[in-house]
This record gives sequence, structure tokens and C-alpha cells, in this order.
Amino acid sequence: ESPSAYIKLVGWTTEEIQSLFKEPVNDAIEEVKSRVQEGIMSHEGDLFQQIMMFDMWERQHRYISYQHIMYDYYIGSHTPFLNRAYGKFCFALPRVSLDHRWILREVYRRYYRNVSVINVEPGEMPMSPTTSYGIKRKLAKVLPNRMRVGKFREFSRPRKENWTSRALQASGKRSLWPFPEAMDALEEHFNREPMEKLYQQSLSGNASAYKKLSDLFPVAIHFLNR
Repeated sequence: ESPSAYIKLVGWTTEEIQSLFKEPVNDAIEEVKSRVQEGIMSHEGDLFQQIMMFDMWERQHRYISYQHIMYDYYIGSHTPFLNRAYGKFCFALPRVSLDHRWILREVYRRYYRNVSVINVEPGEMPMSPTTSYGIKRKLAKVLPNRMRVGKFREFSRPRKENWTSRALQASGKRSLWPFPEAMDALEEHFNREPMEKLYQQSLSGNASAYKKLSDLFPVAIHFLNR
């Protein structure tokens, strides 16, 4: 099985990316896909292990590994997943134990029962649903969404992109830096009109536009600091 089936654009179409750039981007996109495929294939193991290792080495290691340091500014943090022996054990597990985080869920069910009964995702079952939770869930199904308040609030269907939209509307321009300041610097390679459109849509609380604009933040900061 080739990893090419798993390499695709997320959140953008080729046409949208092209509208941003002043130069043709098709060759560049294909080059990125080729490099990602080479990176995946450079690791040993089955394909799911190669993809997992690629994610660990690129995204986890280079992009979000700083998070526990940030947490430590406010409260003590621990990083058990950085233990080498524990890491080797996890990477040796068969895929069935990793799909849908099955083995992690089992750990919570067996050793952290009080945590496993908490419903953390709206609409999803807790890892260890209790009898009272099952009763509440059944009652909530017969209630209209507007009446799912109080003890039934966890079963209400939140409006799509609600929290991001609220945050954008509350914080306004502060949440969009380095825009619009970076637009002048970006005009060397980017078209201003689509950037302006994403910026204005984000200001109005459009979470989809904000997701696209935030993808440009690292590039914008680089050009702003040149």
C-alpha cells in the first residue's frame, strides 16, 4: 500500500491556494507531496507505523513539543510520553490496539475509573458510561435541542463553529496578529485581495476563514521579521 493515498490537502483546495500566490503553485504542491511521501517511506515498519513515526518526528517533535513548556509557566507539567522505554512499547503495539485509541481507553477504564465516566466530546459516549448517564441520554433524545439545558446541556447540539466564532468576536484584531500588519510584506509573493477577504471574514467571526488565515500566521511572522 502506498502512502500517497493518505497525502492530501486539508482545509484548502488547489484553486484557493493558487488564488493566494502570484506564481503558479501546482509544481510546488506536487513537490511537497513527494517530500512527505519520501519522509514516510524513510521509516521502518508497516505503513501505519511509518505514518505514525513521520507524524511524531515532524509534527509532534517540530511543531507541538513546546506545549508542555508553555504549560509549565502556569502549572507543573509532566511528560511521560517522552520516556524511551514507554515509547518503544507503544510503537510495538498492533494497529488494532491503536485504532480509535482503544488501548488508551482501556487504561482509563481499568485504572482511572473516575475519569473514564466523564463525557468529554459532545454527542459521544464516555469511555465508561454509567447507568445514570444512559438514562439522561435517553431522556435528552426526546427533548428539543432548546430544552437541553442544565443537566441535559452536554447533550445539546452546539452551533457549528460556535466557540471559535465567539472568541473571534470577543477579541477582534488581537486574535488575528500578525494580520493586517504583515500584508504589505506578504505582497511580494501573495495576492492581497484574498488575504484581505480572509481577514475581514475572520473579524466577523467566520471560523472557517480564521482557520485558513491562521495557516498563514507563521509565514506572515517570518516576512514581518525579515
